[in-house]
Amino acid sequence: MLFGTATVTDLADLHSTVDALSQKQGEAVHALNHQLSYIKQMDATVRTDHEAISNWPLILKDFALKSQEKFQKTMSRLEWSIKLQEATNAVRH
Repeated sequence: MLFGTATVTDLADLHSTVDALSQKQGEAVHALNHQLSYIKQMDATVRTDHEAISNWPLILKDFALKSQEKFQKTMSRLEWSIKLQEATNAVRH
């Protein structure tokens, strides 16, 4: 009603409309909160992944150095074993 006195029916319709809008607003707020929680979770995951990826060069370098050290020890033992075998063969002959 544009002009005149509002009736009980007009007020009931107005309350119904306000209630519907309030419910929709609540749903929108809930959806936004859910999306914000999801974004925060994704941000934490991305940060963790970034830190892990950033550490890979150090981890790989350490692995390579340890592997090289193990290889050198193995080669030294093998060379020593060959020399010992040669010395044993020389004494036997």
